[in-house]
Amino acid sequence: MRIGKTEVREGRAYIIADVGSNFNGSLDLARAYIDAGKEIGVDAVKFQTYRASTLLNTLKPDGERWAAYDVVKKYELPWEWHQELFEHAKRVGVEFLSTPFDLEIVAELDRMGMQAFKIASGDLTFTLLLQTVGSFGKPVILSTGMADLEEIRTAVQTLRESGALEIALLHCVSNYPPRFEQVNLRAMKSMREAFGLQVGLSDHTPGNATALGAIALGASVIEKHITMDKQLGTPDAPFAMTIAQFETMVIEIRNLEKALGDGVKSPAEDERPERIWARRGIYARTDVEAGKPLTLEDVKFVRPADGIAASDWEYFKGKKLKVRLPKDRPLRREYLYES
Repeated sequence: MRIGKTEVREGRAYIIADVGSNFNGSLDLARAYIDAGKEIGVDAVKFQTYRASTLLNTLKPDGERWAAYDVVKKYELPWEWHQELFEHAKRVGVEFLSTPFDLEIVAELDRMGMQAFKIASGDLTFTLLLQTVGSFGKPVILSTGMADLEEIRTAVQTLRESGALEIALLHCVSNYPPRFEQVNLRAMKSMREAFGLQVGLSDHTPGNATALGAIALGASVIEKHITMDKQLGTPDAPFAMTIAQFETMVIEIRNLEKALGDGVKSPAEDERPERIWARRGIYARTDVEAGKPLTLEDVKFVRPADGIAASDWEYFKGKKLKVRLPKDRPLRREYLYES
């Protein structure tokens, strides 16, 4: 799977900084997140594209006005800002992504040139949105909060039948934040086995532990919220990571990916010289005269592993010396009669 020029794979996770509401109604602040994202090494800075009128009903099921409507309305990202932010991200060298919540605007995001689509957990069952996004044939990152495997299977099938060829599934717990015991990172493995797709994590827990655990379990995508200030007053700020915290996480993810390696158990290149200094060889405990069959009383097993290795003693014990072996000198094959 590739988003723009970046390959999305296990061993080199695609890291998304989710701004959400944390641009706080400011175009300058939105641009600042893009600049900060590039500086701290994320792959994409993500916003949200919606209109409150096409996302929420104004009334709750009991007929009372839904207060959330006014909050959501307040943090709409104006459509006229999208192109400017897209071009700014392109100049800076970081991917611009925005989660579409609006059927009419989603096609505009495609025409703008957005390289991939992120679908929020709440829209995993919004068939029309899945079909529309899938029809563009671009990579899709699908969050799976609140969903079971059968609901995910239906969503994946819908995306594929609509034209989406590359899909990544993000495990997610749709609480802000969730308790750690709710996170269930091993669900990523279940999704990978069930669907044979790239998997990752959309995470709302505090700190780095959950994201790093996901990397260790093979995540190809990590998404976390980012904020300039936890006291910003926006809905997403309290559980988001600050710029400094996000940067630390990126560094730790990249270090962990290096440390995970390829899984082949063999000495590391820089470790090979230590095989001599950390392992034991066979040495003369005292002066041993030529012609004497070797016994345990004649030798000691000490570092470094010069000459014959300690592991080969069973083969060489009892063999006779061709030459005198002085105390503290290593035993070598050429000093011994083979028979």
